[in-house]
Amino acid sequence: MSAVSNSQKLFNSATGKVLSIGFLVLLLLIPLAMVEGVISERVKTYRIAKTEVTGSWGREVSLSEPVLALAKSGKTPNMNTGYYYNTHYIHLLPDKLNINGRIETQLRKKGIYEVPVYTGKLHLRGHFNITKDMDQALDYDEIASMQMILDANSLNKPPVFKWNGKSVPIITDKVDDKSGQLVFYAKLKEASDVIAGNNSFEIILDLSGSNALSFQTGSRETEITLDSNWASPGFYGGILPLSHSITDAGFEASWKHSNFFSDIGRKYHERIEPAWFKQFPSYGVKFIQTVDTYQQVTRVIKYAVLFLTLVFAVYFLFETLGNKPLHPIQYMFIGFANCVFYLLLLSLAEHINFTVAYFISAIASSILIALYSISILQSRTHGVLIFIKLSILYSFLLIILKSEDFALLIGSIGLFTILASIMYFTRDFNWRMPRETNG
Repeated sequence: MSAVSNSQKLFNSATGKVLSIGFLVLLLLIPLAMVEGVISERVKTYRIAKTEVTGSWGREVSLSEPVLALAKSGKTPNMNTGYYYNTHYIHLLPDKLNINGRIETQLRKKGIYEVPVYTGKLHLRGHFNITKDMDQALDYDEIASMQMILDANSLNKPPVFKWNGKSVPIITDKVDDKSGQLVFYAKLKEASDVIAGNNSFEIILDLSGSNALSFQTGSRETEITLDSNWASPGFYGGILPLSHSITDAGFEASWKHSNFFSDIGRKYHERIEPAWFKQFPSYGVKFIQTVDTYQQVTRVIKYAVLFLTLVFAVYFLFETLGNKPLHPIQYMFIGFANCVFYLLLLSLAEHINFTVAYFISAIASSILIALYSISILQSRTHGVLIFIKLSILYSFLLIILKSEDFALLIGSIGLFTILASIMYFTRDFNWRMPRETNG
């Protein structure tokens, strides 16, 4: 009897209640983990839908600059007698490259999912400088060519190549990998096609892609100017825009890059390869979806344990200060109601605006818990107070989510305030006495 009496006293004490609440919070991690599992499954489904859309529309476009391949013949002594002739190629990068483009974005749907895709027209201009010494050493009996590597799936129409103001026919060759990239050749067959001094070129590309547009350039001077109707760009890579402006109507951005030490080198084969450009930085713009439903819900659920602890703390104060004893099962139902909030938020946010979905889920959860509280606390006033406090907590959580740069500061101040309030209201509470004798 003594052991039972002691355990009953421990259970009815404030210490026992705190321990049981802590155990319930740990127990509620199971349904929260199940909700996170649902989020992971939905993310996988979204990625599958995204892959299907981008696979048919066009993947991320990575654009490397054109290369001029010039043949140079020489003779090498034979081991026996005489010489044999060989040919290697000088691969030159542009001395100057200008890229101007307009990117038009749109959202394509796959079921309930939306994926940003784009079409774009890029105009490349520049020149190659052929020195007199180099001009005299070139072998014009061999074919010189201007080449560029492009993803065939990203082209809406064949590119247009011009050399010194004259249109040049294009042929293609496959790259020896599984990327689907092609090497586009503009053959320069006549000696007059390549002259000592500046040789100008012009390339017009009509592209379609998704997710991002990036560049890899190593010319001495590179200038890129893009404008788009996408209002939430993400600039990334080794080179950031020198200037940019972002409005609700879209963005404009300009890059400038100089590379005085770039050199592809001399090769014994004419065709360029993607690996040659790995020495140059990759940079560009990502077309970011600002409202990523699953990312937002994942951020919300990261605060679940803290939120449950604060909610249970409110009920614990009602118990200790108002002498309204509650059973752990009642705490568990309140915890389950909070867990359902995250599942309701996820299901609604897939179809409507995240903020609207958040408010609907928060109000529904608050009303459910408040009505339940009226019964278990036997007080309409307490039920209304619970609704108000839950509304404040949900609003506080939303403010943290929306204020990404100041989330830590706002959260720290809020938690300090809540802790100070709990300490203030329980400052006269006798924690050593059974709960029945307090209040």
